[in-house]
Amino acid sequence: MSRSTFEDLVIEIGARGGDVEHRGYNNDLPLRTKLLITLWWLANQETFRPVADNFGTTRGNAHHICMSTCRMLSERAEEYISWPSQYSLEETASHFEFPGTIGCLDGTEIHIKQPLKHLAAYTNRKSVTSVKLQGVCDSSCKG
Repeated sequence: MSRSTFEDLVIEIGARGGDVEHRGYNNDLPLRTKLLITLWWLANQETFRPVADNFGTTRGNAHHICMSTCRMLSERAEEYISWPSQYSLEETASHFEFPGTIGCLDGTEIHIKQPLKHLAAYTNRKSVTSVKLQGVCDSSCKG
């Protein structure tokens, strides 16, 4: 996620009064920090102990923040994720000539040199530093 996308997310959630319900130590953490904690946890294969250490909170609070933030985002999913109309689905599927197919999805990992900062964020489950690339296209190979 780019910085500008993150800032847009903070503004969007904040404007809708969508602060993450939170109680306990550091209950005054700003929305920005709660989102950073959650995004870090979702993006990295870390337990709550290092996540909590990175953000100066407790394991219990990191867990509660992540669960509350994910619940809040999940409840708002329909605002951000929309499915195509039935007509659009049928139109797209007819071009694939494969029953029920409405898109093609693929992904790869691009190997990179080890970064000087945030190494864990770029290290995959096989301990290789990489960036993930995912692509989706329709029957005319347009994304």
